Amino acid sequence: LGAGNDVLMVGTTPYADAYDTGTATLGAGADRVIVAPTSFDTINQVLTDFDPAQDQLGVLVPPEASGTLTMTSSYDAASQTTILTFDTGPSGPGEIFTVRLQGVSTAITPGMIRLYADETTALTGSFYRTL
Repeated sequence: LGAGNDVLMVGTTPYADAYDTGTATLGAGADRVIVAPTSFDTINQVLTDFDPAQDQLGVLVPPEASGTLTMTSSYDAASQTTILTFDTGPSGPGEIFTVRLQGVSTAITPGMIRLYADETTALTGSFYRTL
């Protein structure tokens, strides 16, 4: 992505084939990345230049399914990558997906993850709660 405040949707139709596994470099600015585990089995996304102090990470999940969404975070020192593993649970799409934040050693907590009800609210930044 270029300089400025950008929005990247990962895994949404019709972009699922292009973005379900890959690397995105965010660049300068306060960027927002929304992961949408709705149309495929697994996302394994790598984000470079993610700055937890200014960039936002969100998940597109309907409010009625958000109660089962969980996240674990681990740090791989060898690759200098924070690995976030999400599980939508049985009342969601039932998928497990990962987001790898290269170069990020800052702890990522569930309260830093914003939840969006649909693509429209994700694009406008109107989240309904944090994880």
